[in-house]
Amino acid sequence: AHRGVQQGGYTQPPWAGVAGKPGPELAALREALLTRDLYVYCGHGDGGKILPSGELQRLPRCAATVLMGCSSGAIDLHGHLTPTGMALSYLHARCPALVANLWEVTDGDIDRFCIALLELMAEGGSLPAAVAKARTACRLPYLTGAAPVCYGVPLEFLPRDAAAARRA
Repeated sequence: AHRGVQQGGYTQPPWAGVAGKPGPELAALREALLTRDLYVYCGHGDGGKILPSGELQRLPRCAATVLMGCSSGAIDLHGHLTPTGMALSYLHARCPALVANLWEVTDGDIDRFCIALLELMAEGGSLPAAVAKARTACRLPYLTGAAPVCYGVPLEFLPRDAAAARRA
């Protein structure tokens, strides 16, 4: 996804971000989650190594988030105890919408999904509709394409040009 994110211009204005290793510093990531509209994580797992769930839950608010790691949206059940998972931590931090994977996915297929999702979001419209349409970019749409789910409210995104003009 790193190459696709850079080629798609998703690290250029009006987008801002870090692509590649090492990831952002915790303070910079915290600031981005507080001030930006969207946070996209493409990597292994749920991103908890660069942003621990305890730090995330302390945020007063959080950007809409796309987590494209394996099982990034999985919820762990503990019998009668409270369920856990990074998805719940984002929602606890008042993340309005989260797209994350319920199970392990192949990197090539989820990269195709992620790039298609970002392109659809840049066109504007409904996040759930973009997720549904981006599933068709996967070679295994009923396996890898079915892993990403939306948590939270059904956000609407402005087209990329309109969002840039609004920020100027």
